[in-house]
Amino acid sequence: MTLTTLPIGYLADRMSRVRLILMLSLAWSIGALSIAVADGFWELFFTCALIGCSIAVVTPCAFSLLSDYFPPKHRSLVISCFSAIIFLGYDAGLATSIIGQYLTWRWAYALLGIPGFILFIPALFMREPTRGLSEQSEDYAFQPLTDTFGGDDDDDDESMGKPQVSIIDSFKGILGCKPFLLIWASATLRLLGGFALGGWMPTFYRRVFGLEPWEISIYLSIVLTIGGLSGSFVGGWAADRWSERSKAGKIWLVLTSTVISIPFMICVLVIPNAWASLGCLLVSSFFGEMWFGASAAAVQDIIEPNLRSFATSIYLLGIGVGGIASLLVGLLNQWIGINLSTIPGVVSYDPSYSMLIVIILAYSACAVGYGITGFLFLKRDENTFMGLEDDDSLTLGDSVWGEDY
Repeated sequence: MTLTTLPIGYLADRMSRVRLILMLSLAWSIGALSIAVADGFWELFFTCALIGCSIAVVTPCAFSLLSDYFPPKHRSLVISCFSAIIFLGYDAGLATSIIGQYLTWRWAYALLGIPGFILFIPALFMREPTRGLSEQSEDYAFQPLTDTFGGDDDDDDESMGKPQVSIIDSFKGILGCKPFLLIWASATLRLLGGFALGGWMPTFYRRVFGLEPWEISIYLSIVLTIGGLSGSFVGGWAADRWSERSKAGKIWLVLTSTVISIPFMICVLVIPNAWASLGCLLVSSFFGEMWFGASAAAVQDIIEPNLRSFATSIYLLGIGVGGIASLLVGLLNQWIGINLSTIPGVVSYDPSYSMLIVIILAYSACAVGYGITGFLFLKRDENTFMGLEDDDSLTLGDSVWGEDY
């Protein structure tokens, strides 16, 4: 899925993002229903691959579309609201596990695939906006979605007077932006810590506190949904307000929320009471999940409109890199983990200290990276990509502070 994101992102900058989302969202539903009736390994393999490719298209296209549908002053909140849907996915995962337990896993996939066909119908009424529309006119960005957003859907690059950029030039322009690289590296470190937490948290509560799997599923679903949803909404709103007072407002929000979440994360892993640990996890999730919408919005702010989908695809490669976090925790368990098993010959390592090392180091390095990025944002010149209207050039060099930065 991670590797598929790059070509999909590049393609999304050259064709209708709405049509691309529609096609591959429909493919996702078809894939889910196909898994429900799959018979054999290879059928499952290809249907899962279809679902992975379908998921890969959504975020790059969606972030770019949302940046055009809504004005820059609301960008962090809008992207945060969209991204917060993942926490409802935790609840959906719990529901499907219950369905799978009492019916079969095939029924679980079948029920997941049906809503996609239902939502496909109203989605047909969406229209493709001109790229960079919200920077040109805030009022136009709130027009009904059934309007033609500023011109021909198939020719929005030309409608802005901008030729299409080759893939080599796209890479050079995006990767030549030092602030983007710093945001990408910092976000990857943050995702590394997040994957270490998410991948090992059920095991942690099972081994350290002896909770049953059904208890863990319910408690984590409640805690992460409440903390994650509220943190995402508050973080998006606060980042937009902070950006009105500082060029680096979004970055300072990410830095501050990450630093605040660290002591609560330490308490989650070292406190000896399960209920107190879950309470600290709630607070840590609230502050720790404020970052994603603001960070992603900062990427949209500094990248030229006709490169935003591709830039988002590169930015999201951090998800694949962050996936190694679970492996790192497992390796550390073998070196420093305490065997909690009382059964001879059975190994059950306490993951607390391994998780603590990976998560705290990742969060701390992330905070340092965003701190450096914030100071770079303070040095930048004002440009149209931060919502100003005094410059219509919209050049790649202006958007990413060019080669002279």
